[in-house]
Amino acid sequence: MPSVQELSSPQYDGYLTKHGGSGIKSSWRRRWFVLHNNVLYYFASPTAVKEKGNIPLSVYKRIEDFKQKKFAFQLSCDDPKSRAYNIYADSEDEKNKWIDAIKESISPAVQQNALVGRPASKSVSKRDIQQKKICTLFINISEARKLPATDVNGKSDPYMIADAANCQVKTRTIYKTTDPFWGEDFHVEIADTYATDPAATIKFTVWDEDKFTKDQLIGHVCLPVRSLADGKLHEQWYPIFPDSYKVYVSGDIHLHITKTSQHVTVRVLEGRHLASKDANGLSDPYVRVQYGSEKYRKTHVIRKTLNPFFNEEFIFNREKDYETVHIACYDWDRVGSNEFMGEAHISLDDLEADVINDMWYVLMPMADTSRRERAMSEIPAPNQHAESPLGEVRIKLKYTEDIALPPTSYSSLMKLLTGPHGGKLSLNLEEILGAAERGQFS
Repeated sequence: MPSVQELSSPQYDGYLTKHGGSGIKSSWRRRWFVLHNNVLYYFASPTAVKEKGNIPLSVYKRIEDFKQKKFAFQLSCDDPKSRAYNIYADSEDEKNKWIDAIKESISPAVQQNALVGRPASKSVSKRDIQQKKICTLFINISEARKLPATDVNGKSDPYMIADAANCQVKTRTIYKTTDPFWGEDFHVEIADTYATDPAATIKFTVWDEDKFTKDQLIGHVCLPVRSLADGKLHEQWYPIFPDSYKVYVSGDIHLHITKTSQHVTVRVLEGRHLASKDANGLSDPYVRVQYGSEKYRKTHVIRKTLNPFFNEEFIFNREKDYETVHIACYDWDRVGSNEFMGEAHISLDDLEADVINDMWYVLMPMADTSRRERAMSEIPAPNQHAESPLGEVRIKLKYTEDIALPPTSYSSLMKLLTGPHGGKLSLNLEEILGAAERGQFS
């Protein structure tokens, strides 16, 4: 089994999310993929020394879109009894680059080159002529103070979960305290499109661990990613706000609505940045759609995500006395009642007739929520330091961008360093990297 480092000069590499397992154990996992010599290897990380598995493209030659997931494609073979690999990328552009690289890798000319030991055509290795931007969020969850006592002993057993770019990290639990100190660092790699998305947020939730019952959610802190664009280290105490089903909602829903004289058609496409309602920092969301006197319709439940993809359509008969479409998002729970995650009311008067109205709608609290609850649900600006009955958390955040050069930029440099005069070089690291970027090692 090769390591990532042993797969030199890959045809393409980067993060993808792969579906694995079966039944209740099935899940989507983010892996580091390396396309090399007509084999698609996948690893836990770019520094892993052992592969998690591989997909031989000499067998899995069929590649097509996977409609059930955004930015997804499927690899399969001619044998209908064999498994198919469902994979999705971070963006449509990245998906297309992977598909192009895989298609070129399995072409007869490239396979022949691999068999006879010749290097593949440069047109295949698109990563060789591209620089890769690596965007990273540094998160330090430091400590909390004045948390509420949730246990009978007058203390709590707190831990925290951070959710950014559909990736969750969790601290350890600190037992029997209302002033815990964690001091834990995390590095989360994100797409550069996420870093520039004005709606993108980092969601922190504070939990109390319970041994015999469901862990109790204490509250949340939600911060915009764009506030970190200056690249500086941001360190601050943030008040914790309540996260009850009536008080806190988050995110928006993407809809296609078409109105005609006869029908109202609502296609629920996807949601993004929804509220976390479960102990794992995620939710199991579904959407209810209601119009007129007909009974509401609902989408399927999408498990363990804050960015669900539904793509489900509902057609209602047009009624002249009804001019509002109501949508509501809920978190499905196996035990107990489903939790409200937000709603939106869309007036048909605001929509064009006989065309698809493509819009994102912000989820709002329940219409009957009291003014006090509405005020508490609002996220404060970072410079506001309000006293919170749920306590405060100290968090450090930093956004960084790095450029990774293609492997071929270093091939001549490695020969130079490992050659007979390698030990006599006097260049410093900055000079070496600068020369590699300019292509001066040849």
